[in-house]
Amino acid sequence: MAGYTVISDIGDYILKLLRSKICPEPLVNPQSIDFASPADENSDYTLGIFLYDMKENLEHTELRMIPMEDRRMKFPPHSFTIFYMLYVNASAQIGVKSLDAQKIITRAAQVLYDIRRVDVGSFYNNSGNPNEVAKITESRLTFDEKTKIWSALNKPMQLAIYCEISPILISSERVMDAPNVMRGSYGFDERR
Repeated sequence: MAGYTVISDIGDYILKLLRSKICPEPLVNPQSIDFASPADENSDYTLGIFLYDMKENLEHTELRMIPMEDRRMKFPPHSFTIFYMLYVNASAQIGVKSLDAQKIITRAAQVLYDIRRVDVGSFYNNSGNPNEVAKITESRLTFDEKTKIWSALNKPMQLAIYCEISPILISSERVMDAPNVMRGSYGFDERR
């Protein structure tokens, strides 16, 4: 389980992955892929990556306390799902033709959905679970839901990919002393 930097670490991984796989074809410059809200006025990027939502993941909740080396117990991690939008920046200073935008967004989709997972455990040497993996899936948004996202940004709807990454486990810093065992009982069954 990772600490509070896990979401930014996943974002950094996705940014580096896209820059390595999309450049030099169909984008020449790796710097033309960046984190940005579609509402930002900065328009010196072509492919934007936007973390637009984060929700607690109730389907993947760990309830067990985690034993520590000093006889204390750590509370279970919090599980989240994060939601990304990848879009071609329509207000880029260097305009992108419609067919080029389609190539860029299709290549981004191909890269993300080919890997389908993020090996979060490999980001950290001291991770509690080296097998910690988050899955990348397509967000099944309706046209109306997509329109609402763009309306909230006060922008016209643009060509975009909507995906979610889950589970993201953020370790708890809460610990408690482990209870001492005061009495034990054993039962035996004499049947053979």
